[in-house]
Amino acid sequence: MSARILLIALLLVPLTGPGLSHGESRRDPFFWGFALDGHPIRTETIERVERATGLHAQMVVFFLQWPAPGAAGTFPRESLDAVRSKGAIPVVTWEPMYYEKGREIVIPQAEILGGRYDSYVDSFAREARAWGRPFMIRFAHEMNISRYHWGTEEQEYGPKSPAVYRDMFRHVVSRFRKADAHNVFWVFCPNAESVPNASYDPTASW
Repeated sequence: MSARILLIALLLVPLTGPGLSHGESRRDPFFWGFALDGHPIRTETIERVERATGLHAQMVVFFLQWPAPGAAGTFPRESLDAVRSKGAIPVVTWEPMYYEKGREIVIPQAEILGGRYDSYVDSFAREARAWGRPFMIRFAHEMNISRYHWGTEEQEYGPKSPAVYRDMFRHVVSRFRKADAHNVFWVFCPNAESVPNASYDPTASW
């Protein structure tokens, strides 16, 4: 299983989490951690990467796709438990897409905003609240590059994409708030460089 060392700065929201006593907040703005492929994440995977790097994970990022229409989605309790057992904060990269015959299928914004996935989102939120410990959701990450074109086909990616993303993000977060899943912290995660941009394509000035 491959892994990448990941550095994320949390400057706005102090977390109460693993390794902290009740009511104590972590004020150090930086967390060192790993982004791990595969699911579920197990403790032995984290330990293997820690041995290889000599670093103790303070956070562990993993990836979870949404289900295909009509399929049952899962809540990643096993991965969350494994990450927490190592004293780290779990970060779920929650991707509104699924695989069909090895091909990525991005879920259209109309299906998300129109409520087709509300039962899945609501179930996930209820299970998150029941799990009860703090974790982060990195919803539809790196939305500012055409590689991910969340909510649309890639050829539709363009000036309207920020509004599409905003509406999907707000729709999902609002359902978690209605479910009182306040132990979930939402991560807004753009890429360091927007693509396309004028450096790549002079006509892409937007």
